[in-house]
Formats: sequence, C-alpha cells, structure tokens
Amino acid sequence: MRVRPSVHPLLLDPIYWRNCFQNLDLGQHALSFLERHDLSTRRAKVAEFSLCAHDGTLLRGLCSRPAWVPGRRPFRVRSVGPNGPLEMDMATLKQGVADFVFQGPDGRPLKDRVLDVVAVVHMAQQVRGIDANRTNLGDHNMNRTDDEFMIAEHLLAWDLLSTLP
Repeated sequence: MRVRPSVHPLLLDPIYWRNCFQNLDLGQHALSFLERHDLSTRRAKVAEFSLCAHDGTLLRGLCSRPAWVPGRRPFRVRSVGPNGPLEMDMATLKQGVADFVFQGPDGRPLKDRVLDVVAVVHMAQQVRGIDANRTNLGDHNMNRTDDEFMIAEHLLAWDLLSTLP
C-alpha cells in the first residue's frame, strides 16, 4: 500500500494509535439499530444505525446485509460526505458482502475521521452474522482510498483493532 504525502508519518505509527486506543470510548452505549423495512427486500435486509464517535459526534449510517448468504459474511465499511446519499451498494451485496455506509459531519480532522472508521468497524464486527476477520474498507468503485481508510487498513494489518474494549 502506497502512502500519500498528505499523511503525516506519525499517523502511521502503531505506538501512536495504541496510545489513542487506551482510553477510547467507542460509543457502544450510544448505539442504536432500527430495522428499515421500507428499504429491505427479499435479497437484502437493511437497518439504520446511529453511533456516537469518541468525541460525542453522531455518526449515522445504513447496514445492508445480503439475506441469501448463509452463515457469517464478510463486510465492507465505507463513508459518504455529509450531503451524500446513505444508500446500499448493490454491487457489494451481490458479492455476498455486508455493506456498512456511514455519514459524519464535514470538516473533521483526519485523526477523528480515522477514529470514526475504527468505531464503525468495531461496531460492525459485533453484528450477528458478520465475520470480523473479513473486513473491507473504502468504496470498491474508486481507484483510491481516502486517507482515513488507508490508515485504518494499517491498523487492521497491525491487529490493533483487536485490542479495543
């Protein structure tokens, strides 16, 4: 994975992130899931979620799971901008992969965006029927990965997310 010049080397230091995670509150106490029967189909079950980020910022999103896939399934986490549409990615679902798309506010610093991705990944790994070891990050339709997803991929590779409470 190529590192872009926009990413400060400190943001790729596992010790820096391990220290950040020590007292991290991922907002599990402020997690809500609401089934969206209006968006669900025979082939996909959809739920809306809200999650408080580490700093109290509300992250809203959709969890779409292919209904036809038996057992535990891999999942993808992606984000849209504050004005972007929260909608399921049919291409991801057709691959038998659950889709978690979230939306945060505009203008968040990179560190907070990384922690937002970490919070959504951590939450997704707790969902019934999700294979926590088969995580995909970012939008598969794009040729690049946003910095927050690139950093989160490093955190997954370093197995730092397994140390979260």
